[in-house]
Amino acid sequence: PVWLTPYENVNDDPKKPRSPADSVINGVIIPDLTKALTLVNKNINLVYEINQGGILAMLTDVHMWKKDYAAAITSSAQFSALPYKYDVTAATHLDYRNIFTNPATSKEAVWALNWDYVKDGGNEIALRIGSSGNTSNYEIDSVAFLKFEADKNDIRRAVAYDTNVVNALNDVTQIWKFYDLDPITAKPKYPIRAESNAKLPLYRTADVLLLRAEALNKTGDKAGAFAILNKIRTLRKAKPLVPTAFTTIESVENAILDERQMELFAESRRWFDLVRTGKVLSAMDPLIRKRQRYLRLIETGFTDPRKILWPISRDALTRNALLTQNAPYSE
Repeated sequence: PVWLTPYENVNDDPKKPRSPADSVINGVIIPDLTKALTLVNKNINLVYEINQGGILAMLTDVHMWKKDYAAAITSSAQFSALPYKYDVTAATHLDYRNIFTNPATSKEAVWALNWDYVKDGGNEIALRIGSSGNTSNYEIDSVAFLKFEADKNDIRRAVAYDTNVVNALNDVTQIWKFYDLDPITAKPKYPIRAESNAKLPLYRTADVLLLRAEALNKTGDKAGAFAILNKIRTLRKAKPLVPTAFTTIESVENAILDERQMELFAESRRWFDLVRTGKVLSAMDPLIRKRQRYLRLIETGFTDPRKILWPISRDALTRNALLTQNAPYSE
């Protein structure tokens, strides 16, 4: 349910039915972001505060969810035309790590969360991305692992994770990319679990450009899509892709999604990319089956598209009788 006016009278009914997704996107999100562009201070561009680049990145993202590729191309072009000169520049391990550990100094960083545990309080961020005595709740599965391992010159490989810690499934659980290097060991300095100072990326340049590449591909500009794709790969010291090896729009899209999986690893993008492009079942079913076999569980896989949505909480359903549970949890 969407409320756009304050609830000020206890005699009014506080219950509303669910709002259609299209009405939320078209009636709330896009108008809000468009208005925000007119209100944001264009003379200030601080990476830890909302800014023009962050707003245009969000607009590009939303247009891609709508499959409005022309609008995504327009908003991403506006992003690239900003006077801050956002660009993909990192060509060394240290420069690439700097995007995550010191985003205020990187042209690749657009908008980031800056959490200081002394000022903002303890958090569970370190548990998500690895801390002293803890592995991460992120896990790079064998499919992504083999993509990284296929090109060991790719600078993202050694920055992303500890290449020496791999489990029996070829999964990696020691995430490195968000931490400064210890000058003595040359390994990341993991914080104590509740003492994590995190500078997590919300949006960065490569994310926006790869979304633009997707949109260009969908509108028939294969050359434009590969220009972006190979610019990023070349800077990251990965082998450029040969466009003629990709003969369909879907094969180009898959190449871009593979690149997003590696470039944006552990940045909470992969699942939403799969949902947005309708590839959850094809990507996740074999992975879940493999893990179920390894754990000697009943092999059910991921074959029900209704489970892409989580169930609505029982508390929310109890408070609002106008809501109905998502299938298949209502069965």
